[in-house]
Amino acid sequence: MIGIQNLSFAYLEELVVSEVSFSVADGEFVGIIGPNGAGKSTLLKLMDGILQPNEGQIQLQNKSLHEYTRKQMAKTIGFVPQNFSTAFSYSAYDIVLMGRYPHLSAFSSESGDDYRIVERSMRSTDVWQLRQRQFGELSGGEKQRLVLASALAQEPQILLLDEPTSSLDIKYQYQFYSILQELQQSRGLTIVVVTHDINLAARYCRRLILLKNGRVVDDGAPEKVITKKMMESVYEVEVEILQHPQDGKPLLTLKAN
Repeated sequence: MIGIQNLSFAYLEELVVSEVSFSVADGEFVGIIGPNGAGKSTLLKLMDGILQPNEGQIQLQNKSLHEYTRKQMAKTIGFVPQNFSTAFSYSAYDIVLMGRYPHLSAFSSESGDDYRIVERSMRSTDVWQLRQRQFGELSGGEKQRLVLASALAQEPQILLLDEPTSSLDIKYQYQFYSILQELQQSRGLTIVVVTHDINLAARYCRRLILLKNGRVVDDGAPEKVITKKMMESVYEVEVEILQHPQDGKPLLTLKAN
């Protein structure tokens, strides 16, 4: 569904993404990991068309990304940023209703189908009970689930998420990823998430893409990517790799002094 070929991008003269190539198939749950400055968030913004590459190309459904209008893109890709804010006071319901904009013409108003999709999206992310609350009154975990609901209201085939749980405590991190897993399994959504949490990525993602200095240094199942040799090489710190007692997934911990 997404094909990336020899992608490079620079801020001014600083190369941030360099000759990156990979593809993401329909229904995959992919995590993009790597140290600070590896180019993870920049790569995700390139995939959403927020940034334009200096070299290379991105194809979406066998069509070049630059051939899509923003409205067409929004019908296919839902983007969940690390932080979302609004200058105005909106209810939680209104925030999610805004996700229906790609499906509305300039002079049309929301229909019964739009309202049903909004309700379904909010129930899927466990925020329906918050619909009358103001966005600014919500906790961090509630806000992130609400922004996810707004992305789902676009009825996308792909979700791109940029460090969606970076400011959340452990409970809400696992709750958020459990919702993503359910959406991927029940709706067949393609999910690509940028995260610094290697252990969460190992548990929920079926494939990891590891970046360093803007380049892909490994790509595969968590068991293949999260090895002592690879993690120490990329993150430049001594680690131990254990196995999760329930599912056998790799668990990374810093090596004790």
